[in-house]
Amino acid sequence: MIDPRTKETGEDKQDYCRRRGWGGGWKPGPLKQWKWWPNTANAHRLCFYLDEMDSKTPGMSQKERDERAHSLMRKYYELTYDRDCNISTPEGAAQAIEELGYGSAADAVDWLQKGGGIHEVNEFLRRAHHDDVHSVPHYSVKCGESDAESFSGAQDSRTFYQIFRALLQ
Repeated sequence: MIDPRTKETGEDKQDYCRRRGWGGGWKPGPLKQWKWWPNTANAHRLCFYLDEMDSKTPGMSQKERDERAHSLMRKYYELTYDRDCNISTPEGAAQAIEELGYGSAADAVDWLQKGGGIHEVNEFLRRAHHDDVHSVPHYSVKCGESDAESFSGAQDSRTFYQIFRALLQ
């Protein structure tokens, strides 16, 4: 999740950014301004729903499963950043499943309402906290016998260069 302190139903992006001290107009790079700052819990949970559905499909290759999972992520980005949809709600997150033709939104919402994916997402959050991950993307790089270097992906390219160079020395 981007920020577990985000309201369960998401927040107006400008309100969220002001609360975080970023001002109301912050946006990364080439993205247009968007309306909702999502709480991505339901979207993350539906990633496990897709895994569950795919595991019941005989003959589906790992490559096909990976492609479907990546398409779901892209659909969440499209809904959030291009179309101003709120993927925080069960209905908003389930819209992606239906638009991709993976299943019905109603079935996905029902799965969420029955608690599907909660344990799996909580386990990922526990591991991220244990590994001191505070933002995404987050990288851990290890070279040879050196200790792993962990850092946020929100870095200037020079920082990546310096980290890789230090690991090679």
